[in-house]
Amino acid sequence: MARNRRLTGWTSLVVLAAAVVVVWAAGGDAPVSGKKLIEYGGGARTPSVVAERADVLQGRPLDGMVMYLPQASNVFSGERADEQVVAAEIEALRGIEWTTFTDNFIILHATSKMDWFSDADWEIVTHNLRLCAVAASEGGLRGLCLDPEPYGADPWHYPGQPHAGEKSWDEYQQQVRTRGAQFMDTIEAEMEEPVLMTLFLLSYFRELLTEPDAAEQQRQLSEHYYGLIPAFVNGLLDAVDPETVITDGNEPSYYYFDELGYMQAYHLMKQSALSLVAPENQARYRAQVQASQALYVDHVFNLRMEKFASALLSAEQRAELFEHNTYWALRTSDQYAWIYGEGIRWWMDDDLPPGIEQAIANGKRTLASGKRCEIRMRQTMLDARNAIIAEQRESERRTATVELLPEGAAPQIDGDLGDAAWQEATQLEEFMAPRVWNRELVGATLAWVAYDSTNLYVAVRCDEPAMQHIRVEGEARV
Repeated sequence: MARNRRLTGWTSLVVLAAAVVVVWAAGGDAPVSGKKLIEYGGGARTPSVVAERADVLQGRPLDGMVMYLPQASNVFSGERADEQVVAAEIEALRGIEWTTFTDNFIILHATSKMDWFSDADWEIVTHNLRLCAVAASEGGLRGLCLDPEPYGADPWHYPGQPHAGEKSWDEYQQQVRTRGAQFMDTIEAEMEEPVLMTLFLLSYFRELLTEPDAAEQQRQLSEHYYGLIPAFVNGLLDAVDPETVITDGNEPSYYYFDELGYMQAYHLMKQSALSLVAPENQARYRAQVQASQALYVDHVFNLRMEKFASALLSAEQRAELFEHNTYWALRTSDQYAWIYGEGIRWWMDDDLPPGIEQAIANGKRTLASGKRCEIRMRQTMLDARNAIIAEQRESERRTATVELLPEGAAPQIDGDLGDAAWQEATQLEEFMAPRVWNRELVGATLAWVAYDSTNLYVAVRCDEPAMQHIRVEGEARV
C-alpha cells in the first residue's frame, strides 16, 4: 500500500501501469543469485593491460568487464584486423586467471565505413568479428558486447547510406536483416552458448514502440538516426541458436533516479519492443533477448564537464543514489546490468569516486538478501535539478538599455545595416553558446535593437564559418 501512496498525484493511467510493473518486480524477476554487474568504460583496457592488473580489478565488487581487442573490435571500420596483433592479445587472455570476474566480454564498435550491400566490405566485417569471437572463446570469456553508437560514420541511418538514392528503405531493411543473420552465424561458429551483450537495441525507440500506425512507424524509422537497428535485430533472431543470449542494455537508464523508470523500461523491453520484431521472431525474442540496465558513474558522481543535478548533492548523497541505482538496475535486469565510467580506471587504487565501491556492495547485498532498497532519491533529485535550471536561467539573464529613436529616424527594413538608424541602435551582447555542451561559439550571432513611438526594430547578423555548406531553398522573400 505504501507504494501507491508515493504515487499520489500521477494520472490514473500511469498509476495503473506502475502497479502492473510493481507486481512483476515483486515476484517475477530472475533469481537474484544470477544477477551480474559488468564494468565498461574509457581507457586502454586491452587484454594485455588487464593481465597486468587483473588482481586489482577482481578486488572490485563487480562480476566481469568489457575489454577492447586492437583493430578487431572495430568490426565495421572497413579495415582488416592483423591476425598477429590479435594473436598476442589472445595469448594475454589465456594467461589471466579469472576468479571473481566470471562474465567477461570483448567490445564490438559500430563506427562504419562499410557498405551493407558490398560483399567485399562484409567479408572484412566477418573477418574482424570472427577474430573477436575466437579471442572470447580462447580466453574463456562469456561473449561479445556490441555498442551500436557509431561515434562517427553511422551504419544505421538510412538517408546517410551510400545507396539511399537508388535503393528503397525496404531494400535496405532486408539487406541489413540478411547481414544480421550472418553476424550471428559468425559468432556462433566460434562460440558455444555465447552472450551477445549490447549497450542498447530496441530500448532506444521508446517513442516509436507505441505508434499504432505501422506505416507511420516505418516512416519514422526510415528517418531515425538508428532506424536500421530493428532490421539488424531481426537478422540476429533469424539465425540465433536456442542457447544463445542477446541483451538489450537500455543505455537511457543512465539517467534514472527512481524505481519507476527502471520498471517501466523493463516492460518496454519485454513487451512494447515486440512491435519492432517480426511475427516469426517474437517467440525467439521472448525466450532469448534479456532486459538489461545501465549505471553511469560520471553522471552520478559529478565527473562530467556539464553541470547536472548531482553537482548539488553531497558526497554521501551521491553514494546513496548510486547504491539505489545499483539495486534497481540489477533487480530490473534479467541477468546483466552494466556500469560505465569515462574518467575512472578500476585497475588504479586511487582513481575511484569516494563511496562508489561501498555503494555497489550495499546495493548488491540488499538485493541478495531479498529485501527492498529503502533509499528514496526522487524528490532530492527533482529539487537539485530544478535548482540547476534556475541557476542556469539566472546566469543567462541579461539586460540592455535602449534609447528612443528621434522622430522620423526609423530604419529601412531591407536587410542593410548601414543606414543611420542602425548605427544609433543599441548593440546587444553576443549570444551565448548553448549550455548543454559548454562549448565556445564558432560563429558569432549579433543583434541590434531600436524603437520609436510606433515600432520595435530588431536586426540580427549570424556569422556562418561554413558558407560552402549552405543550400538556398526557393527565391521568394518573406
